[in-house]
Amino acid sequence: MNTMFLNNELHNRPYLKKFRKELRNNPTKAENRLWRALRKSQLEQRKFRRQHSIDNYIVDFYCPSEKLIIELDGEIHNNSINSEYDFKRTEDLNKFGYRVLRFKNNEVFENLDLVLEAIKKEYKKVIREGHKSMKAIENSIAQHSQLVIANSEDVFEARELAKLLHDDICYRIKQYCYCIMNSTKNYKDWLLEEYTRKLRLSFNGKF
Repeated sequence: MNTMFLNNELHNRPYLKKFRKELRNNPTKAENRLWRALRKSQLEQRKFRRQHSIDNYIVDFYCPSEKLIIELDGEIHNNSINSEYDFKRTEDLNKFGYRVLRFKNNEVFENLDLVLEAIKKEYKKVIREGHKSMKAIENSIAQHSQLVIANSEDVFEARELAKLLHDDICYRIKQYCYCIMNSTKNYKDWLLEEYTRKLRLSFNGKF
């Protein structure tokens, strides 16, 4: 599944609307404290939403631009049953391309500055991963181009077309790289498939 192109049906499903509203109207003290620091794009201009649903889960805080989820855990999470549920929940959200940061309620009360710093570090982590991923994808496309050219009847024409399509694909990488987060591998596969499809169409399926 390519999470880059999941539609809005994944977010804020109607059947969860009542529950989202109830949770927003009755936040915990820890949620209130953190929300005061996140609301109105206070933390490095990133917009957060609270009690936002993704798939069948309602998450405490969600930053769309970073595909980042913040969860706060109270004492109710300190047992094996809830720990297993939290693990499964995080695993499912990761599969959709979202990163999840978890904090204990007492961390928010006792070390709010450290919590906010941890969130900001996650922003920078995305930038580093974005540059690394972009280079890896470009290298994969370059290698793929050489294989296509080597198997083409008209090497010169294939080389020119491959360069044009390579530049087009790399431009799209730069446009979307910071949105794909944990979906990098899936998105890379999709780009290579799209690249190959365009080449085949251009050469009428000769290779």
